[in-house]
Formats: sequence, C-alpha cells, structure tokens
Amino acid sequence: MTEAFTDITHEFEAEYPDTNVELNFAGSGTLRMQIESGAPVNVFASASESDMELLYEKSLIENDSRKDFAANTLVMVVPDKNGSESPKSLEDLTAGSIEKNRNRRP
Repeated sequence: MTEAFTDITHEFEAEYPDTNVELNFAGSGTLRMQIESGAPVNVFASASESDMELLYEKSLIENDSRKDFAANTLVMVVPDKNGSESPKSLEDLTAGSIEKNRNRRP
C-alpha cells in the first residue's frame, strides 16, 4: 500500500498546494499505539481489524467512518511440471511428497 498511498498523496498535494500530507507506514499495532498516545491523525488505514476495533472501543475513531478498501485472496501457484504430485488443496501442502523452496523469490 506504500506506493498507492504515496501516489495519492502527490495527487492530493498537487490539487491542494497549501496542504502538506505526512505519511507514516509503520505496522498497524505501532500506529494504534501512537494514536492511543495522542499522535495527530486524520486517516488510519489498518491491515488489522483488531487494532481498528481497539481504537473504536476507546472512542479514538469514528466507527461510521470505517470503510473496507482492500482485500486479499490466497492463491496457490504450481509449475506445470514440478517433478512431483501437484497439490490440489492447502492441506496437500503438508504432504511429504510436496517439495517446498522457501528461498525462492519471484
């Protein structure tokens, strides 16, 4: 989300040149603790529903302003010819016949 929020910030500041947006890309828990400690904030975009809920319970956010703006979908990608039986489900990933390469990056 860093790149997306940075792009949005540049566009916003171009449209409103007297406005300076400061971004903080810390983790949700760290940001929550900063808000609880009184850090000024206008937008809190959290990946953690539980951190958002904790702030709501302390009346530090307006619940009616909460919006889901992104979602994840877990996918499993296997090569056409992987030399072993291809997994068909997440449970199959625990099978001893499935080779895992933890150091490989796309």
